[in-house]
Amino acid sequence: PAHGSVVEPSQGAVEIRLRFDRAMNASIAALASLDGTLGGFACAVAVSCDELVRTVAPGALTEGVHVVEIGPSALSADGVQVFSSFRSTFLVSGAPPLERGAVASPGSHYQAGLICNNGTALCHIATGADALRIQNVGENWSEWRSFEDESEWDIIPARGVLVQYHAEGSSSYIVGDCIDAAGESCHPSWHESMFIRGDWNSWGAWEGSRMRLVGQYTWGANITISGFQRAKFAPFVDWSKSYGMHPDRELLYNLPDYDPRHVRFAPEPYMSGSEASRRWMVARGLWSAHESIASGAEFASHLWVNSGCTAESPTCPPAPDSKWECYGSANWTTDDQAWCRSVGSVGCTEYAQNDGSPDMESCKQCGCCRRAIDPDLSGPTATCCVTFNDLYLNFTITSDLQQCAGALASQMNGETITSTTSTETTTEAPTTTPRSTTTPLPPCPETLPRQEKTEAIEASVARARQRLEDAEADFQTTGYSRMVSPKDWHGEVAYSIFVDRFANGDITNDGLNLQDFQRDILEKGEAWNIDSWRHGGDLQGVRGRLRYLHRIGITVVSLSPIFHNGRGEYHGSCTSDPTSVDSGFGTNELLRDLTREAHALGMRVVLDIQVNQACGRRLEYEAGL
Repeated sequence: PAHGSVVEPSQGAVEIRLRFDRAMNASIAALASLDGTLGGFACAVAVSCDELVRTVAPGALTEGVHVVEIGPSALSADGVQVFSSFRSTFLVSGAPPLERGAVASPGSHYQAGLICNNGTALCHIATGADALRIQNVGENWSEWRSFEDESEWDIIPARGVLVQYHAEGSSSYIVGDCIDAAGESCHPSWHESMFIRGDWNSWGAWEGSRMRLVGQYTWGANITISGFQRAKFAPFVDWSKSYGMHPDRELLYNLPDYDPRHVRFAPEPYMSGSEASRRWMVARGLWSAHESIASGAEFASHLWVNSGCTAESPTCPPAPDSKWECYGSANWTTDDQAWCRSVGSVGCTEYAQNDGSPDMESCKQCGCCRRAIDPDLSGPTATCCVTFNDLYLNFTITSDLQQCAGALASQMNGETITSTTSTETTTEAPTTTPRSTTTPLPPCPETLPRQEKTEAIEASVARARQRLEDAEADFQTTGYSRMVSPKDWHGEVAYSIFVDRFANGDITNDGLNLQDFQRDILEKGEAWNIDSWRHGGDLQGVRGRLRYLHRIGITVVSLSPIFHNGRGEYHGSCTSDPTSVDSGFGTNELLRDLTREAHALGMRVVLDIQVNQACGRRLEYEAGL
């Protein structure tokens, strides 16, 4: 069976086949297991043994999840060992497809009849689940409990109830149900309420920003707007949580070296972000122009709605205060100056020759100037239906106002909610300041008298020793073991890796902890001082190449400094916090995983930790100490 598939017991005997990409040693058959029990598998073709097969008699497989595994010690016919174990699961369920529950149907999040026994219990249908937890929408989750067919639960009428199931290492199985005081069905949702706030309704300053449930996990409201308007979804009256647009950004060094375009370093950049994803999906016919996706990240910006009733953003980002800036020097060649006079606009940038006018004073002495184009956001007035799914975070904007009518009247806390519209506008959205926490530290010695200074130093030393003891105690609880260092390092083969320039294994951290100058020139689309940039290399890139290093005979992987650098420098050599991996390189957990996998391959990992200098505010050594 395919991984994650459902097998019906009535299908008769089940034939399990495992296929390899090459001929395997015949001993592979003895290493394959079903539900932890070895044996029963045989080579389909004894000569090549590139496929194993096992036939399970009808009724031998009970309902639930079954696991097929092969350990990492398996060998191919030419003696090469597989570099990881294999694990696949399938589900056996005799119920009809619509009654197999959350685990067998992970894309279905509504389960009619989940609320049962006249609203006093929950009846679970989740073959294969081993644990669950429950939540009335808007309240806290219960503690995880072992799976049970039925759970006693206090149902709140007209308030949805959610159940999250755990099965085979995943807790991504979520279903909901809802009934009102009359016992009629209503829509479950992830949040208890939802507001749409934007320019047209003074960013939610009045009740007209409230949305209503129009479908399962789907909120809707008809809005009347003119042209392009900024907006956000918010589940609470305040701004403690909101959903907007994940900003667009270029993915650095997006072309691998086997692509010939990487040589000239001028490809059309790949983009990430909500709008870039929307354009990608629309271009491939997977979404219509009315669909998009929101982000709940703290740094998410506002999204756009427009009177064309589509999810499209303005062609160019607004730049109301855009000024001319230098693009080319006054001694450019004649051809370059001719290009500057004639090119006009390219994308969202306007180019022009410096005419010395007051308008171009900000361009200074440069011969060619450029500035961002400020798009026209005006447009006709229209009423659009906006729907937002608070489970998947996707939303639609359409002229079909009936989609916001909803099949069921939505009630929360006994009060019927209706949507209203307005053409009021404002210019700015409220902002929130992220919460921050600090850990008390000993006083900084440089600000104290000598006696107190000595005491502060002793306190710092004592704190450092305690942290070391705590770290060792924490390590002992992990169950991990250290790889003993060799008595003589001369026999080792080391590979020195400059992490930032080695391999980019995780593009999502490329924009973290950048230096200010790099952020500035990235925003301008220039490539000055590229040698001092962070280029995107990270621990995931190293981890993904451990097999390669092992195959070429490496026994020691030596990493350049990887701990947090407060200046965001690519080399990492001036550490600010030696207890945390720099966010641009990865996480502490990733370093642990990398080290464990290297040890499994017989390779040691050596870290470059510089203790002679530290980079951070008020961090410095005193002479003679």
